[in-house]
Formats: sequence, structure tokens, C-alpha cells
Amino acid sequence: MDFLKRQDLLVLLKVAAHPPQRWTYAALGEALAMSASETHASVKRAVVSGLAVAPAREEWLPVKPNLLEFILHGVRYV
Repeated sequence: MDFLKRQDLLVLLKVAAHPPQRWTYAALGEALAMSASETHASVKRAVVSGLAVAPAREEWLPVKPNLLEFILHGVRYV
């Protein structure tokens, strides 16, 4: 079982802050000074935790209500 990491929140917030933009793992990693594999792992953990959904392969979106609740009540535990 993988637990959320601090960088997972960073990845989610970056994508949530730019909703019309479609990010590749490589572009997102470059924007956040992370590798593409690190961003991919962050997204996988976010989907498992319910902070993101992946309706199709290579496509995912943050679940904004869940993300907001996590920021307000859960981020101190990460």
C-alpha cells in the first residue's frame, strides 16, 4: 500500500490551478522539477486515495471537492 507523499499534493495543486491545460507526465514533472516517473507515481497514489480520477489511460483529473477537504482537514497528517 502506497501512502500519499508531500509531492502528491504539489502535483494535484498544479493541475487544479490550470484546468484547461492537459499535462503529460514529462511536462508536469519538468514544471515541478520532478521526473516523469515521480509525477506518474504521484497521480497513481492520488487516484487510489480518491483525490483524483482517471477516466481513461493517460487522462486524469483532480477531484476538487475531495482535494479541498483534504487540504482543510488532512494535509497536516501527510
